[in-house]
Amino acid sequence: MKTMDPELELICDQVPKLSSADRRAVPIAGGMTNRNYRVNTTSGDYVVRISVRETGELGIDRDNEHHNSVLAAKVGVGAPVLARVENPEALVVGFLEGVTLAPQAFKDPRRVSALAGALRRLHGASRFARDFDMVQVQNRYHQIVMKNGYPLPAEYARYADRAKRMCDLLTRTRERTVPCHNDLMPGNFIESDGPGSHLWIVDYEYSGNNDPCYDLGDAINELELDQGSAEQLVSEYHGGPRPTELARARLWSLMSKYGWSLWGSIRIGTTGDPEIREWAEALWSRAVAEFESPEFEQLMDRAQAADL
Repeated sequence: MKTMDPELELICDQVPKLSSADRRAVPIAGGMTNRNYRVNTTSGDYVVRISVRETGELGIDRDNEHHNSVLAAKVGVGAPVLARVENPEALVVGFLEGVTLAPQAFKDPRRVSALAGALRRLHGASRFARDFDMVQVQNRYHQIVMKNGYPLPAEYARYADRAKRMCDLLTRTRERTVPCHNDLMPGNFIESDGPGSHLWIVDYEYSGNNDPCYDLGDAINELELDQGSAEQLVSEYHGGPRPTELARARLWSLMSKYGWSLWGSIRIGTTGDPEIREWAEALWSRAVAEFESPEFEQLMDRAQAADL
């Protein structure tokens, strides 16, 4: 059955398991840097992720994404990878039965436990193809924004000194790097069978070897975890309380906001998308609140203390 997307038709014709004439394709909502379709054939149920073209400035490396997606699947965290198509650029993965989660779902501590387990498994995968460091990513995004005259978040420069001190501390106290997802938005989680069940993590566009504490912090940010849930996540990930790592994770959460806000600036500058503008403004508002909080300096102190 023909679809209405000619690029999807071209992709399916290049993948034997998708090339049958009886295929059915249904768009999947969401996806800021992909168009996604669920494609069903007699061979199985799949998802085709078609890359949008204006992602070069965002630093998305499709070779890296494909390589790391395969490794994430091997440890049972990512979807099984069927194929990569390069013209047009697309990744074909197995369809995962389950429910896509929203931030409020993680108010249930069973889901926080499942998240800690999923991140431990992912961080135990074979080394990814490239490294990822939000300190470097933020700096590169800032250069792109300034060069192209894209809109900066309000009073962004006001927090540069605080951000630099935070970045220096997080870099200095990093002990190791492991395979990380680095973009733990709620739409990237699929729950298999209710709270506490297996949690899949999809979309490895920004994946790379990184401080494992960054993934904890990015999850705290993207899932809007409260203090109790953040403490549970870090404690269950490490197998016990780790006050220093909790402070580092919360600082990485702030750094995630500081860096991804500029991702929003680039997307606003290139697309003018009002939904991205709304998302980026809300993200930056949360970042400002954390920079201005008296707790910022307390976290800086705790992140340098040794866990006993």
